[in-house]
Amino acid sequence: MIAAGSRARSSAGSLSPRASGQLTLLGACLIWGINFSVIPLLLHRLHPLDVSLLRTMTAAASFVTLLLLLRRGRPRFTRAEWTRLITMGLLGVAIVNTVSSIGQSHLPATISSLLMTSSPIFTAIFAALLGMEVLDRRMGIALAMATIGLFILVSWGRGATVELNATTLISVALLVLVPICWASYTVLNKPMLSRHPPLEMAAYGMIIGAILLLPLAFTDPTRVGRIVHLDAAGWGLALFSSIGSQVIGFVAFSRALQSLTPSEAAMSTYLTPVFGILVAWLVLGEQPTLGLVIGGGMILAAMILVSTRKPVRVDATPAGDPGT
Repeated sequence: MIAAGSRARSSAGSLSPRASGQLTLLGACLIWGINFSVIPLLLHRLHPLDVSLLRTMTAAASFVTLLLLLRRGRPRFTRAEWTRLITMGLLGVAIVNTVSSIGQSHLPATISSLLMTSSPIFTAIFAALLGMEVLDRRMGIALAMATIGLFILVSWGRGATVELNATTLISVALLVLVPICWASYTVLNKPMLSRHPPLEMAAYGMIIGAILLLPLAFTDPTRVGRIVHLDAAGWGLALFSSIGSQVIGFVAFSRALQSLTPSEAAMSTYLTPVFGILVAWLVLGEQPTLGLVIGGGMILAAMILVSTRKPVRVDATPAGDPGT
């Protein structure tokens, strides 16, 4: 009787896979939100492409070390899965890191965080088109609420001002590529997670992205020198941005994606700009306004709607999936 009661309490106290996934994503979003304030501090010390190369190479080296320490054997991917991984590395690592570093060098951290975290819209569209999930009314309402909240944050959730010129417009256009690429990374990653651990998916995607970015080291003869002579504070920022954002963050996202639909996982990233604005306020002095409370409240309400819904799922591997 005592044992049965103990098992019941243990079962009641344990988190469901979806709840665990949502909490894991919350941690990732907090790290990514902090990273939006770390990147500008790095950009004061290095050129944008220096930052992109440094972050990616450090993250890839960390993943290689982890794989060796954990004694993960030779990767077992089919040819189609390698094609998918290369695409993930190109879109989710190489392009995202490069265009985000360039874009963030000309825009405040608050605006950058908002532009770069609008991927849930594209993820929902891509996942529906690929037959990976069915978007019910509750999810649609939550997505609309979160999107409106994001626009409120863009308009009234910041104190920083931006001068509209050609450089600013180009930076905005580059940052718009980030959510599109991340949405593609998400829907490509989801079917693979039914066959491979989250660590391996995050690791090999990052390693491939680092290989694709390696030519950047040779496009400027002074780039390696600037990185090597980075001061101690700069290396601390780089390590957080690499290991925190791109190792822990990527693994956490892949792990959460195992138990959530692509849209649910992407929707949670709407919390990133909320953390981003709060951290930018505390660290960089970018003052928030009432829009942060209103927009952030709408996003949190949307998160509650998503977390309490019963997802309408279809087979995680869409018809014609090249990973099969």
